[in-house]
Amino acid sequence: MEVLHVDANYILGVESDNAGNNSIDARLRELPESQRQYFTTVFLTMLANYPAAA
Repeated sequence: MEVLHVDANYILGVESDNAGNNSIDARLRELPESQRQYFTTVFLTMLANYPAAA
């Protein structure tokens, strides 16, 4: 998300208008840096390994 300069909600297709303080980005910002990096890495790994739509 940081590398791509996009909101996590955008990547996941979550409507940011309805996300409010429960948005993924807002929740990640509440975490310590090491946990934020961990979850960002896990998320990006999941995206990279998700099978492409047929």
